[in-house]
Amino acid sequence: MTEQAGGIGAPQAGERVVLESTFGFDDDPLLRMLVAALAARAELTLAAADDLQLALETILAACDPALPVRVAFDLEPGRVGATVDGLPAKFRELLVAPESTAGEQGSVRDPRPAGGEALPSLRTIVAAVVDVFAVETRGSALSLRLEKLERREG
Repeated sequence: MTEQAGGIGAPQAGERVVLESTFGFDDDPLLRMLVAALAARAELTLAAADDLQLALETILAACDPALPVRVAFDLEPGRVGATVDGLPAKFRELLVAPESTAGEQGSVRDPRPAGGEALPSLRTIVAAVVDVFAVETRGSALSLRLEKLERREG
């Protein structure tokens, strides 16, 4: 659903596309196509589109496929923001906790088995591929804000 139509070409400031659905593995191609189309409209490179798509796929893969999630995309020339609303409270430990306070092996924050190799946290993976990463509490749920910017040289 487009909340403000922008016509063909570069997006108008404040243009927003909202997707509210359950997300499962079968939805990955749809998400890839949507992110690629929105990134192209905002004049982002393919690499920037891939980064945003990877961040969203990673977050949505950790969600319960039976529960709906709302993803709002905000477009401006050279920028795509995505806000994921409705993340369950369990994501707080995965997204908010700093790396230095990682839990015991086998805990939610550090899911590796005892004696296993260290794995990067969900926060580390997602934050590495986006330019803006912010977590907000909204009631009993979390909201995650991701942004990808196009860096122009010159």
